[in-house]
Amino acid sequence: MIPPDKTRLGILCLGVLPTVALLYALGRLKLLYYYRTFGVDPGGLELTFQDYLFESWFTAQNVLFFLVLWWVVSKTRSLWLASVGIAYSLIPIASHYAFEFGQGWPSSLLIDYRHTLLKLVPFAVLAGVWLFRPSQRPALRELTWRLPRAGRVLFALVTLAWAISSAKHFGSFDANRAIRDPERFLVRVQLGPGVDPSIRETSARNDLYLLHSNRLQLVLWDRTGFRYGTSSQIRTLVVPRSAVDWVESRKRFEIQPGSQFL
Repeated sequence: MIPPDKTRLGILCLGVLPTVALLYALGRLKLLYYYRTFGVDPGGLELTFQDYLFESWFTAQNVLFFLVLWWVVSKTRSLWLASVGIAYSLIPIASHYAFEFGQGWPSSLLIDYRHTLLKLVPFAVLAGVWLFRPSQRPALRELTWRLPRAGRVLFALVTLAWAISSAKHFGSFDANRAIRDPERFLVRVQLGPGVDPSIRETSARNDLYLLHSNRLQLVLWDRTGFRYGTSSQIRTLVVPRSAVDWVESRKRFEIQPGSQFL
C-alpha cells in the first residue's frame, strides 16, 4: 500500500510538471515569434529555461482572465455575454494584425490598450453580472462549471489552443510595437571604437537598437533608412563582446513603459 504522503506527492507532480512544461512552451513560442520578426534565430541567444518560463507570464495571466470570462458566461448562459466572450477571444490576433489596419481609432485602441482590454473586460463582466443580475449571484459563489463532462474536455482543448495562438501573436505584437516606436520600447546603443568601421559609422548615426545581449555577443537592430510600413527588410547585427571596448545605452524615461493604464 502506498503511503498517503507519497500519493499526495505523486498527484502534485502530475499537476505541476505538465503546468511547467506548458509555461515553458508558451514562453518559447512568444520569444520565437518576437525574434523571428527581427530575423533573429533564438537558438543562438543562449536563452535559459528560466528565461522561457519568465516570458510565459503574460500569456499565462491572460489565460486566467480568459477562463474568468468564460466561467461567467457558463454560469449565466447568456448569448449576449457569449458574444462578448467571442470578441474578447479575438483580441490577441486582432491586436497583432491591427498594425496593418492603418492609423484609425480601432487600430489605435487595440495596439495602445490591448493589455488593458485583456485585463479589465473579464472583471468588468463579472462585476456587471453581480451588480445587475442579483439572481445569478448564488451561481457565482460556486467555482463549478455548468458544462457536461464532454463540454469541459472540449473547452480545455479550446483554451489550450487559444493559449498557444495567443503566445505567438503576443510575441509578434511586441516586436511590431517595438519596430514602430523603438524610442519607447527599445534601448539605443552606441559602441566604442573597437568595432568594425562600418558598424561604428552606424553607431555614430544613433541607428542601433539593442535586441538582446549575453556574455558573448550583442544582437542589434540597424534602423538605418527603415520606415515602418514601407520598408521590406530588417537588418540585424551580431557583434562579439570581445570586439567592443565599451557600450553606451540610452532609453527614453517613462514611469511605465508604453504609457498604458494598469
